[in-house]
Amino acid sequence: SNVQDRAVIHVRAAMAGRPGVPTVLGPNSHVSHGAVIHAATLHTHALVGIGAIVQDRCVLGDDCIIGAGAVLLEGTEVPPRKIVVGVPGKVIGEVTDAQREFWLLGTRMYQELAARSLAGLRRIEG
Repeated sequence: SNVQDRAVIHVRAAMAGRPGVPTVLGPNSHVSHGAVIHAATLHTHALVGIGAIVQDRCVLGDDCIIGAGAVLLEGTEVPPRKIVVGVPGKVIGEVTDAQREFWLLGTRMYQELAARSLAGLRRIEG
């Protein structure tokens, strides 16, 4: 998965007899700059745009796109391959094969960048 700068990923803690709610990032999911994910589940290859907010118990299906600045209200379920925008977030269309392929290319680029960075790390003895 790819979590970019200033993103916040949080869980809902258990308290007052209520169980906690984890946050789950599925394989190859993307959390863009400044996005907030709180106690939600992102399935495979879900993309959360810049500054979007995904609230408690939201579930994002495979290959969906949450647009920049969108706000998903608590408990929102987004079916696979849907595009969601707005406040509150609404489905406006389907993810096309071309969109999916383009962002898979981005996924590979970030994974290769991480691998190159890790390969270049050296332990400095002090």
